[in-house]
Amino acid sequence: MLCHNADLGSAPFASDWISLDQSNSSIKRGGTTNSAYIPEVQINPFHRQDHTATMISLVFVLLIGVTVATEDDKIVGGYECKAHSQPHQVSLNSGYHFCGGSLVNENWVVSAAHCYESRVEVRLGEHNIKVTEGSEQFISSSRVIRHPNYSSYNIDNDIMLIKLSKPATLNTYVQPVALPSSCAPAGTMCTVSGWGNTMSSTADKNKLQCLNIPTLSYSDCNNSYPGMITNSMFCAGYLEGGKDSCQGDSGGPVVCNGELQGVVSWGYGCAEPGNPGVYAKVQAAVGPMTENLGQGQGQAAKDYIEELQGNPKFLSAVKIGTGLAQEAAPLVDKARMAGLGLYGHYVRPHVGTYLDEAITSIKVYLDKVLPAEE
Repeated sequence: MLCHNADLGSAPFASDWISLDQSNSSIKRGGTTNSAYIPEVQINPFHRQDHTATMISLVFVLLIGVTVATEDDKIVGGYECKAHSQPHQVSLNSGYHFCGGSLVNENWVVSAAHCYESRVEVRLGEHNIKVTEGSEQFISSSRVIRHPNYSSYNIDNDIMLIKLSKPATLNTYVQPVALPSSCAPAGTMCTVSGWGNTMSSTADKNKLQCLNIPTLSYSDCNNSYPGMITNSMFCAGYLEGGKDSCQGDSGGPVVCNGELQGVVSWGYGCAEPGNPGVYAKVQAAVGPMTENLGQGQGQAAKDYIEELQGNPKFLSAVKIGTGLAQEAAPLVDKARMAGLGLYGHYVRPHVGTYLDEAITSIKVYLDKVLPAEE
């Protein structure tokens, strides 16, 4: 399992996730770098962030050795996603696309901490980022919250939450992705997506690219990057190289079986043999993340749960004993659940979550967070 090396007991509390508005010169800021950047790391993992709008090629000067590399803002070996097949995918924009992200409910987006900007425009419902397609929603951020234990030194805890200034309108083109209920086993096939091209003259780099990659075991990951893989990271990709995420994809989703397991973080080059992509582990941050997602929404969520429990048809359906409760699923307003920070982690009828057990889990969760809000 990807979490076998995780120390979830050390996960920070929600109160530790504070809004950071100050600049930090040690952080690689997407699109604002106008000179060579010396990453504050012991190794040379290239953040997979797009700076091509401001520079044709950004040279990375490494702390160790004299190796020099240039960015290559592409998903390598991928294919153009079916339009709007990844409705959770967002583009972070500061006048140009610089990072990706994932909508996890109508108010919040998950991205990579190294993509930090104090203010950003979140673009949802995009496929071709250079064309107005009529499906887009552009929403500014109201809060940007980096993981309190994020380290630009070793790219640890590379997770960031973005609060939207207004709720996204959920529709065919804009939908949240589920947070993980557990870790994906090694060998699980996942989809990573981002804007770029495949180095092919026929590919349109402005259209969302997808790539199917397997999660790798901890041993394979650690062997590829000895001593550099922390509890908040995992590897995915092909050890033989040829297919990988790359610069411009940072912060974007790694979705396995409908759940957001990873965030595009770093790696040696792109698609190089023996150097798979390294991803921030979402599961390791689910606890504090969901507490942030629920802030200010606890009472509304509790009201909705009580409304569900007062519905005789719902109660009858969940007591059938099948667990899947197909009769109950249509009674759950998934868009409303998403807006309350509940759908996607506690209730996921589309993957067969036991709705009665999920309701109990929600009530336990609300009992914990509501006292802090009152």
